[in-house]
Amino acid sequence: EVYSLSQDKKSVEIPVKATKGEIVQDYTFVVKLDPTPIVEREVDGKDMTVFNDTTYDDFMVEKGFKKTAFELDGVETFYYEKGKVKVQLLRDEKYDAFWYLLNDKNEIDKNVVVFETVDDLFFVTQAPEDLQKETLRGAKYSLVKINPDDRFPSFHENMVVDNTYHAWDIEEGEIIYGFKADTEEGLYYKHVTSDDVISVEQAFIAFDSVDETYKMISWGLGAVLFSIVGTGSLFGVVNIRKKKETNLDDSAENSFEELN
Repeated sequence: EVYSLSQDKKSVEIPVKATKGEIVQDYTFVVKLDPTPIVEREVDGKDMTVFNDTTYDDFMVEKGFKKTAFELDGVETFYYEKGKVKVQLLRDEKYDAFWYLLNDKNEIDKNVVVFETVDDLFFVTQAPEDLQKETLRGAKYSLVKINPDDRFPSFHENMVVDNTYHAWDIEEGEIIYGFKADTEEGLYYKHVTSDDVISVEQAFIAFDSVDETYKMISWGLGAVLFSIVGTGSLFGVVNIRKKKETNLDDSAENSFEELN
């Protein structure tokens, strides 16, 4: 016998008889339709479903986001919100999932790639077109993939969350474009700390097109002291190129320590 559920028939009782030798036991299983509405959104001509899972809810709350309900075409759905950021996780029929920013009208704004940092979530966006043409130490703005341990957790066994984005991939880490919920969109330096966790700090970059000689400046997160670093390595989050003949002013000389 075939049993089916619908909006008009939200539960069904299925009788089952179990036998073992002369022992006979009757069971009745009650199957109920999931009351959670299936909410679909069209993205670039493709139907996507809002992914709703309590495990994701708990994780987002842990990161300082709240789950906010709103109506979409007369059906209640939700987004995760922190500060000015509103995001939804949408999946396709193959359970490939993508994060999308929403605008003030709760319309789809743009796709972002999300990964967990040491203390927050980071949202990777596409760099402006003029920056995409730049190179950094010869590295082009190209597609990279988040390592499985770095990407945003996938709590559904069949779901794969989008884990590819563009970056300038250099020896010490990556220069990426995006933001945290409490920071402005721009360039950031992503790297793995000595504690083997992902850290992302704001970066001020002068690309290869600026000039042929440069010096690198690094700061500790929250620190005031800066250090001028030679061309050997990117030690921190700031990469500023200067012409050899450029002199630092007196205040800068007092704030920087030149390393040979």
